[in-house]
Amino acid sequence: MKRLYGLLRTRAVIFTHDLFMIPLAWLGAYWLRFNLDGIPADFWRQAWLMLPVLLVAQGSMFWYFGLYRGLWRFASVPDLFRIFKAVVTGVAISAALIFLFTRLQGVPRSVFVLDAFLLVFLLGGPRFAYRLLKDHHLYRQSGRKVLIVGAGRAGEMLVRDLLRD
Repeated sequence: MKRLYGLLRTRAVIFTHDLFMIPLAWLGAYWLRFNLDGIPADFWRQAWLMLPVLLVAQGSMFWYFGLYRGLWRFASVPDLFRIFKAVVTGVAISAALIFLFTRLQGVPRSVFVLDAFLLVFLLGGPRFAYRLLKDHHLYRQSGRKVLIVGAGRAGEMLVRDLLRD
């Protein structure tokens, strides 16, 4: 189990995970757009043709906004805002590029909004699930109860260190 945790900490694995989430969100957005039914062939073809544009645009925004600076173990609300900003910027750039290439022929406009929501969920969900799993493991250990008063961020760091050791 420790080896799995160590593997999940590497930036390459996290970046690969995020790149796999891009097509999942994109194609999932099409599926939701067409009411969880079959996607018409013209739309399906266009979705696959635009996928490389999305991978480059959104992947570069993930890197630019620093989604790989921290560890999943310490995922927090600022990380969620960073994910949100990276996704919104990536979707906007992707939409602009797709407009330049296709004039949005065969690309429903609602797909971009659905893609953004799905992508935030698919990027943020595993990070926070991993943190909850790690924190739950920390809280299960028995120990002595302490009270930390008036320490602000330093107190939060102290609590995390105490829980870890």
